[in-house]
Amino acid sequence: MRPKGLCYLSGIDWAFYTLDHLSRKATGCGNASQAVLCLDRPLDIDKLKKNLLSFSRFFPAIRGQCARAWNLAPHWSYPENTTEGIPVISETTASDDEAIAFLHACVNRPFANEREHLRFVYVTTGVHAYISLVFDHRLLDARGAQNFLQLFHQFYCGTFTLSEPFRPVRPSGLSLWKEKFSAGQRVNRRFLCLSRNCRVRHFPIPQEIKGRNFIFQTVAFDAPESGRITEHAYNTAGYLMMAPYFLAVSLVALQDVFGKSLCEGDSFVIPVNTDIRSRNSGLQELFFNHLSFLFLKVPARDVRSSKGFIQQVTRLMYDEMSGGFAQDLAKASLLFRVVPQPLLDTVHRSLMRTQDLSLSFSYVNKGYDALEFCGAQVTGVIHTPRVAINPGVGVFFTQFNGCISLTFAFLEGILSEQEASSFIFRMRALLLEAPG
Repeated sequence: MRPKGLCYLSGIDWAFYTLDHLSRKATGCGNASQAVLCLDRPLDIDKLKKNLLSFSRFFPAIRGQCARAWNLAPHWSYPENTTEGIPVISETTASDDEAIAFLHACVNRPFANEREHLRFVYVTTGVHAYISLVFDHRLLDARGAQNFLQLFHQFYCGTFTLSEPFRPVRPSGLSLWKEKFSAGQRVNRRFLCLSRNCRVRHFPIPQEIKGRNFIFQTVAFDAPESGRITEHAYNTAGYLMMAPYFLAVSLVALQDVFGKSLCEGDSFVIPVNTDIRSRNSGLQELFFNHLSFLFLKVPARDVRSSKGFIQQVTRLMYDEMSGGFAQDLAKASLLFRVVPQPLLDTVHRSLMRTQDLSLSFSYVNKGYDALEFCGAQVTGVIHTPRVAINPGVGVFFTQFNGCISLTFAFLEGILSEQEASSFIFRMRALLLEAPG
C-alpha cells in the first residue's frame, strides 16, 4: 500500500527546480548531471536491460513530477506503480577517448518528457566499458545517483532487500516559522556581506546561449598519484581536509591560466556543495537533494600556490561550516516554496545580476563503494554535471577506492577546449607537486 502523506520538496529541491527551469529556457536542456562507473570489461547488455526493467518497478518515484498541494507547498507527485523501465543507450567505440566523448555528449541530451528523469548509458570499447546514470538534479543529487547505481548492482547480484516498491514520503516543513525567518535573516546578512564592496572575478557569459552545450574535460589519477595528492592535502590543509585543499588548488589554477580573461575584480566568490544527510542515511534520503551550500569569498590578492593560502581557505571553509550557514540556508529556502515559478525565476535572475559567481565546486567522496558492478571490476568513478548558467564553469572532484578524478565543466563559448586543456594541465601539475 502507498504510505500516507505526500513527498514534499525541500527548499533546496525547489531551488534546483528553479535552476532546471532557467537552464531549459536559456540553453534548451535542464540541470542534468551524470555519474559514470569505469569498468575493466564489457557487460552482458541484454541481461543488464532485463534486470533494469525489473529493478525500476521498485521505484515509482522515478516517474514523478512536481505538483502543488492544497497548502501551496510543492510535492513530488508519482504513480502508485510503474511498468516503464529506465531508457538505456548503448554504443561501441574504438577507444576510451571516444567513449568518454560519447558520455559527455549524452549529458547534454534533454529528457523525453516531464516524467523522465533518468537514463542509463552503456559504452564499450570491446576491452573496457563505461556505465553511466544521467540524472535530473530535481530527482537525485550526485551521492544519491551513486547510491542508486549501487542498489541496482545489489539487485543484479541477488542481494537486494526490498520486497515491495519504495514510495518516499516527506513532511511539508510548514511549521517553526520563527526559526525559519531567523535563519532567513542570517542568510540575508551573509549575502549582503558577500556583495558589499566586492567586485567578483568571473568569466563573462555570452549574451546568446540558446542551444549551447556544456563541455567537459576529465582526468583520472591512478592510485600512486592519488596517494601523493592525499598526502599533500593532509600535510597542508589537515587530516580529511580534501575539499578545501582541492578548492584552493582550483583557485590557483584559475588565476594562473585565466587571470587575463577573467572579469576584473578583487575577490573570488564560490558556491560549494555540502552534503547534509544524516549519518545513517537510508532509502528516505536516496531521492532529491540532500545538499546545502556555502558561499566562500576569497580575496584575489591572496591566491597563490602556498601552504599559507591553502590553510587560509581551510579556515574559511571551517568557519562557514561551524557558523551554521548551510543549515540556515536549508531552513530559509523553505520560505520560497510558495512563490510561483515565474516570480521565483525573476527573483533568481535579479539576484544573479547583482551577485556574480566565480565557479561552482564540489567534492564527492561517499557514494558507490562496491568494487564491482554487475560482474565487472570498477576502476573509477567520474562525475560530469551541467553547471548553473551563472557562473557557467565548475570544478568537480570525486574519490573512489582511494583514486581521485577531476572534471572541469564549462558552457560552450565561455572558453575554448584548448584553454580548458591548459587549465587541466595546470591542475594536474599543482595537485602532484607539494605546495611551497
